Amino acid sequence: MTLNYKNKKINIALVGCGRISRNHIIAIYKHFDKAKLVAICDPNFDNLNSTLRLIEEQAQENKIDFTPPASFENLEQMISTNSSYEHERKIDLMVIATPSGLHAKQTIASAKAGFHVCTEKPMATNLEDGILMVNECKKAKVNLFVVKQNRFNSTLKLIKKQIDSGRFGKIYLATANVFWQRPQSYYDQAKWRGTIELDGGALMNQASHYVDFMEWLIGPL
Repeated sequence: MTLNYKNKKINIALVGCGRISRNHIIAIYKHFDKAKLVAICDPNFDNLNSTLRLIEEQAQENKIDFTPPASFENLEQMISTNSSYEHERKIDLMVIATPSGLHAKQTIASAKAGFHVCTEKPMATNLEDGILMVNECKKAKVNLFVVKQNRFNSTLKLIKKQIDSGRFGKIYLATANVFWQRPQSYYDQAKWRGTIELDGGALMNQASHYVDFMEWLIGPL
């Protein structure tokens, strides 16, 4: 099964209504001619309410009639309810925007239920989970996309173009330095941040972008 909805909007469900979910909501409503947010879920009632307010704001800003998405407390409830939706409300794509340590479990559950998946980085907090995610999505014949938005940075795109054109010749060595950091206030936003189980640490959560750059620019590490 391929994600080809040339003449139909992609119905999107957002799993997790925390900090990063805002970016996804703004993008969905910016491209409302191609996508529709039909469901959201989060165990935190305050998160659900603040997200619904943001959705209403985005609908007004983009001059779209406001239709609130269905709200759920967890992914299991969302999946089980989806089968009873009318056709135009059924979910096509799950966007996973939860704590990093939950990505693997939720991606696999979504794939087994037949949904395409877009998950926030990091893909997983350990290699075994990452491999399992890929295998389960292949088995279910659904697409898996991991958010690495910095590949669209204009400077990186230029470097990629020059490398691919052979301008720099054969590259034998490449290094990357991470000069930015998250302040303590970032980790204080949620108890899961900074934990090995759900966050994975700075290498997985922040520096994974740079690992991806290396892979994308010069090939397998």
